[in-house]
Amino acid sequence: MPEAGTLDLLFVNSEGLPIAAEVKLTRNHEARRDVIAQIIDYLSSLKDLTVNQLDQLVQGKLDKVLHEFTGEADDEDAESERVWKATEEKLRAGKARLVVVLDMAPAPPLERIFRFLASNSNLDVRLVTVERYSAHKIGEVLVPRTVVNSATGGLATPPDEVELLAAFDAFKALGLPDLKFWENGLKARTVRPIEWRNGQGIFPRSTFYRLKRDRAHILVILKIDPGLSPTLLEPFNGQLIANDTTVAWRNRKLIARFPLAAPAPTIAQTMVCLISQTRGPLTEALQTLV
Repeated sequence: MPEAGTLDLLFVNSEGLPIAAEVKLTRNHEARRDVIAQIIDYLSSLKDLTVNQLDQLVQGKLDKVLHEFTGEADDEDAESERVWKATEEKLRAGKARLVVVLDMAPAPPLERIFRFLASNSNLDVRLVTVERYSAHKIGEVLVPRTVVNSATGGLATPPDEVELLAAFDAFKALGLPDLKFWENGLKARTVRPIEWRNGQGIFPRSTFYRLKRDRAHILVILKIDPGLSPTLLEPFNGQLIANDTTVAWRNRKLIARFPLAAPAPTIAQTMVCLISQTRGPLTEALQTLV
């Protein structure tokens, strides 16, 4: 950025909001107090730019990204112009999201300062950690966790959701194709394969994969419709799925239980293996339901 130095990462969302991200090692002293002044400097520098100047600084990549948001619009030119103007307006108003990404839990002074900014200013700030895990047969998995979020008044991710989100993010990072996701409050995430939709585009309500958090566990669940024969899944009862994990068949559900402290990639790999082993037979069986 002019006069402010080089920003690590610059994004823009579909509403034209610039997102400035700095990546720091926690052990580096810069990941303490100096980074606050640095990101505010970036924000002040962004405010001095027009959208055309910003596009020139990034060698035309901004225009390319904004057009990607409009690829399915009925009037692509009009939609592209809308997003371009929205970006211009946000730059002029000094509106941007400031994100600092750390490799582990932040030092208390940095977290305290971020919480103060998030709850006592109009700045849109986020403090995020990205932890690295190595999992058997998967390789390396990166799991993000929000520590401070101005959108929630400076509060971190709700405690009930931390372990669930870590497991769900690790699962999505593995990249199984053609899945649809739903949020079920703070304590569950539901997954269904796209091919389970019927001719009207409706998914079966009573058949799904789910990650769920209870008081002491993260659960990997497969539930099937009462109209499906239990013989589809009963053979899995007590069987190994992944990572020396067994599943139990009960009340039309296959369930694997993990303590809250279990590594997120381990839970994610179990979810992937369960889907991979049951997706085909369930897809065929669901086609027989009216």
